[in-house]
Formats: sequence, C-alpha cells, structure tokens
Amino acid sequence: MKEFDIDKKHIVFNGFDDEQVIDTAFAKNFLDYAEEHKEDKEGTIDEVIVSKADEKNVDIDIKYVQDKPKIERIRRITGYLTGDLSTWNNSKRHEVMERIKHI
Repeated sequence: MKEFDIDKKHIVFNGFDDEQVIDTAFAKNFLDYAEEHKEDKEGTIDEVIVSKADEKNVDIDIKYVQDKPKIERIRRITGYLTGDLSTWNNSKRHEVMERIKHI
C-alpha cells in the first residue's frame, strides 16, 4: 500500500505490486481523473482510494468533504415554515419586516 498527500487530498493505492512505479505524478493523474469525474459537484474530494481489480482495471473510491451545510435556516413566519422569502409576495415580506423580534 502506498499513500500520498497532494493538494490537501489523501490518495491510497491498494493491491499494486512493488515492481510498479507509483510516484507523485502517477497519483496526481488519478486525482485529476477523480476531480473530472466526481459525482458530488458540491463536495470537495478528501480521499481517493485506488484498488487494483485485475491486470487492466482499477476501482476508484472517492470520499468527499461537504463544503457547505445541506441544512439552511428554517423559521416560522406568519404561520408558515420557510427558509427563503424570495417566493413570497410583497405584503408577506412587509409583514416580516414589521415583526417584533423577541430575543
């Protein structure tokens, strides 16, 4: 097993022979491939695990770190649960502005 840290991302190679040359450039190629083909467009790659499946194929497992929280602020305003006022009409927005906030 060989491990590399490139651009604050961890890359692990499992099941490769000691005879195969696995260096930083080789690891960087797999990292670039993972960046191009990642499924989670919102997340940042944290770790890439490359496992040798057979002589010609490898399995790539990508682990992500979520950049921003999935949960946004939800509040109860004039009897409605909402996180965003962009779809509300002007009179409801005006009600929100005139609310007395109890802290």
